[in-house]
Amino acid sequence: MQSAATAKPAQAPQPGASARAAAMAVAAVVAVSLLGGCGGVRQAPPLATPDDLIEKPRTGRAARKRGIPAPADAGPGDALSSYIVKGKRYWVRPRPVGHRESGEASWYGGRFNGRPTSSREIFDMNKLTAAHRTLPLPSYVKVTNLKNRKSVVVRVNDRGPFLKDRIIDLSYAAASRIDMVNDGVVPVVVEVLRTPVRPGAFIQVGSYSSRHRAVRVATLIRRHNLKPFVEKTRPFASRPVYRVRLGPFASPELVVVEKLLKDGGFHNYIVLPR
Repeated sequence: MQSAATAKPAQAPQPGASARAAAMAVAAVVAVSLLGGCGGVRQAPPLATPDDLIEKPRTGRAARKRGIPAPADAGPGDALSSYIVKGKRYWVRPRPVGHRESGEASWYGGRFNGRPTSSREIFDMNKLTAAHRTLPLPSYVKVTNLKNRKSVVVRVNDRGPFLKDRIIDLSYAAASRIDMVNDGVVPVVVEVLRTPVRPGAFIQVGSYSSRHRAVRVATLIRRHNLKPFVEKTRPFASRPVYRVRLGPFASPELVVVEKLLKDGGFHNYIVLPR
């Protein structure tokens, strides 16, 4: 920047320059006024691809404190679509009655007692409950301690554990029933007794905090001869969530619709119980 002492004297304006500058200024003011009068009308953004519209679920304050996601996608008795913990996405899907899995069980109580669970219930270490990564909430499972063959039936109302090889986290009361409190971690078999599955099923393509984004996704799906709908819910009082869904479908229809979605580039949808 030049100082006032060294700056070159300004050139005298040429004839007609002032008039042209004034005309350009007036034109600019008129253009701005027209845009303002139209409420800031802008050209709609181009439709995005399905992958561009993926949105990570948000978590609540209490959930962040425990490192467990709050059920932003869920309604009462519904299943979370998916959630992310430590960079890994977990998909929640119903399991058939009789489904069995083997692994290690741990237990929790003490410092978690009285805090919210992922199902928004308050954790009570003296009730027969458990945490599981992928079962819909609430589910009922039978847990058998393979060291002593003792079993307990628990209601899954929380998410976890997120440690390698551990498949279920029991409350203190449940751990006491199968004598695993002192061991801390024991090998178990988990058998599904009941999950919140009802006749027919919905397909949820996405859950969004923006209605505009949800409508854009629904528009993409309609191009594949499908009829999605946008459902507004309020899992939290402060903000709505917009779900893009199709259905309900019986099993034969479900196979056809899933194929149409995959052909259209939608691979991260989930199937939810009705």
